[in-house]
Amino acid sequence: MAEEEAKREAEKIRLKQEAELKEEQIRLQKLAMEAARDAARIKKEQEEAEEQERLRQIKLAKDEAERRKREQDEEDERERLRLLRLAEHEEAERLRKIKAAQQESERLKLERVAVEEENQLRQQRRLEQEEIERERLKKQAEEEAQQLLQRLKVIEEEEAERLRKKRLAEYEFQIQTEKIRKLMDQEIAQKMRSKLKLGHMGPNIEMVDEPMKKTPSVDFMAVKSRAPRMPLFEDTINFTNQFEQPVFNELGQLGISESELDKQCDDLFSDTPMRFKPRKGNKIDEKIKFYILELMIKFPIVLIKDDLYLIGSERLNIKQNTNNDSLMVRVGGGYVKFEEYVFKQDRYYQRMLVVYMIKSGESLEWVVEQLIANRKISNQLVDLSH
Repeated sequence: MAEEEAKREAEKIRLKQEAELKEEQIRLQKLAMEAARDAARIKKEQEEAEEQERLRQIKLAKDEAERRKREQDEEDERERLRLLRLAEHEEAERLRKIKAAQQESERLKLERVAVEEENQLRQQRRLEQEEIERERLKKQAEEEAQQLLQRLKVIEEEEAERLRKKRLAEYEFQIQTEKIRKLMDQEIAQKMRSKLKLGHMGPNIEMVDEPMKKTPSVDFMAVKSRAPRMPLFEDTINFTNQFEQPVFNELGQLGISESELDKQCDDLFSDTPMRFKPRKGNKIDEKIKFYILELMIKFPIVLIKDDLYLIGSERLNIKQNTNNDSLMVRVGGGYVKFEEYVFKQDRYYQRMLVVYMIKSGESLEWVVEQLIANRKISNQLVDLSH
């Protein structure tokens, strides 16, 4: 019974607390609703006050705009009146200037008429003088033309006589040159046969009066002058007359001395027998052509492929230095400057090519073709002796 009584008391207390809690919630809800109504009222009052202030500001702005407009209208009217007075003044000044300009124009017109009349008189007198001078110059020109025609006739006769003498001298020179060439060819052939007979041929070999198998197409004995050449690198290049290459040890076998070899070099390379042909737009080829002309290089330089060239008697690679654009020739295990190399080796390559021509009995073009193809050039004289 006591437990049930306690339970009932606890239940009563719980119900009482729940009722109080509900009452408190209802009271809080009422307070919240009242606060919301108060906030809405206050907000409405604020909006009404703001609206009244906005209307007051609009009225003030409207009044200020009307005042400014009145002031601007008054200012515009004053400016219009000022401009009107100024325009009237300018119009009066313009009319005054027009009147003055008309008066000045009349004065200038009278002066111009007077000047034109004076100029016409002067021009008429000048034309009369020019006509007199023209007649004098025409007569003088006719006399000078007659003298020039007579002088030209004399010059034409002298030129015709000079050309006749020149052709006659060239014809005589060709005849004498051909006689000298034939005599020297016979002398060289006789020396070669003597050398071959003494050094290589036995007593049973019969000598014939035939020349070499094929006469070189280049006339070694042509009488020509060689222009002196000014070295550009004389301070940096050491020249030598000693040729240590093995081919020059064969001069005795070829029946020719070094002086005779040099003479044939001078004859063959007195002019450029094979000119260098640069590729269009190729900077290396353009520089090669420039150095050939600048250094007066006469021995052949021929493009083989890419950067491989035949320089004289050797196949060499030519590169362009990226630092200073100079040309470099690959020699051995390193590089040397192109212009220094070809200038230093000029005489050596001339000798080499002439020796190859003598050995093969062929022309310079044939020798160059063999060197470009990297073919060995055999000694036809030694082959004949064996």
